[in-house]
Amino acid sequence: MGCAQSELKVVRSVDIQADGVERDAAGCTPTYTGHHASSAGDLDHAGSSQLSNRFSHRRFHEEYVLHHKLGCGAFAAVYCCQPVEGDPQMLAAKVADLRTAGSKGSYDNAAIEVKRHRAMTREVRMLSMVQGNENVIKIAESFVEGGLAYLVMEMCDRTLLQVLERTRVWTEDTIKPIFQGMLKGLVWVHHCGVVHRDVKPDNFMCKGPTDTIKLCDFGLSCELTGSEGVVGINGTPPFMAPEMLKSHRYGPKVDVWSFGVLGYTLVFGHFPYTPVEPNGPAMKAAILAGNPAPTFRQLHSSSRVPVAHQGDRAPSQTCVRFLQDMLCRDPVRRPTSKDALAYDFFRVVACPEANPRDSLRPMLHMAKRCGAFDQPQAAKSEAKTEVDARLRFLQESVRPTPCDVKPQVFSQNSEISTEVGSEGTRMMPTTSKNSKVTCESRQ
Repeated sequence: MGCAQSELKVVRSVDIQADGVERDAAGCTPTYTGHHASSAGDLDHAGSSQLSNRFSHRRFHEEYVLHHKLGCGAFAAVYCCQPVEGDPQMLAAKVADLRTAGSKGSYDNAAIEVKRHRAMTREVRMLSMVQGNENVIKIAESFVEGGLAYLVMEMCDRTLLQVLERTRVWTEDTIKPIFQGMLKGLVWVHHCGVVHRDVKPDNFMCKGPTDTIKLCDFGLSCELTGSEGVVGINGTPPFMAPEMLKSHRYGPKVDVWSFGVLGYTLVFGHFPYTPVEPNGPAMKAAILAGNPAPTFRQLHSSSRVPVAHQGDRAPSQTCVRFLQDMLCRDPVRRPTSKDALAYDFFRVVACPEANPRDSLRPMLHMAKRCGAFDQPQAAKSEAKTEVDARLRFLQESVRPTPCDVKPQVFSQNSEISTEVGSEGTRMMPTTSKNSKVTCESRQ
């Protein structure tokens, strides 16, 4: 799937609007207008007409042409789209169904599901706050029209897994730029006062000839509004930090922990905390208890038992120390994302303890087996759902004969699939074959 390499501009400020300043259990403000919060009303008691009046009614289909579907979830789907005028680059449009269950079949006067509305406005708000860094996904604009919300973002070329699988020589030194790109994205997000809360391999995409790392999926993100931190258990079980699971207040360092889990898994081939039964509740219990403790050893491909390092199979000591500090259980002693970038692991050009001919590729295979990457879900082949039919109707009513391009709203794309839930988006290769995914991906 191609993607224009020209720089994506923020076309106009975000148009999703909703009044109210109450905060949810996670300490997040769920109601936003572009880059500024609004401050009246109560979403919990707002009727459908009230919510409708708080959104912009600009028409998405007058400005964009939808192409193939990239993926779908319970309440949203992602399509490739293209502006009618201006830069013809391909973008990604997340379309979320905001209607209540009782409003199916109706759009123009549909009642809005408050929880879905909050999730979408929170995602837009968080994305608008963190714009301006090449390692964070860019948002172009957003719309609400007849019970459907549209979030237009830049389209990436490849998933992180695709980049890792296509890298011919994969050693500590070749993975350093990937880790650096991830941390640079986190440094910026934290500088903007946002905690991502779902850092994991599938929430990093890659774009351009140099595979620039892009942090994406801000559906669970939260704004830091003071020095006390936030609360709430959110994310993917194997990547959750101990302080989050203890229901303590926490800050950006939960993302550093999650990054440490990601790095540990790619280097050692297994999660740092792996219970006998590797399911979500057991994973969280192991992280809480700190048992079984991380071994910082690689696995044999034929066994789940860590083995002592032998010869050039051992990761360098600078790499081990780096990951040990990222996984420090005490958040006070754990480095910040900015501190992490200053570690010797990134300063050493070639690790003297590591054999550059040795590859970490077997650990990638093991990481896939243990469930570090979500199992991809291809877009539904029939695809003629109620929402798809509505999108086709809207597009054809606005533009019976599209300019220059033919819409392919219901065609498949074999390279990248995007799994979309009510709270976030994940783009994944549809052709990958993960043999085992053992943990729930959302809580």
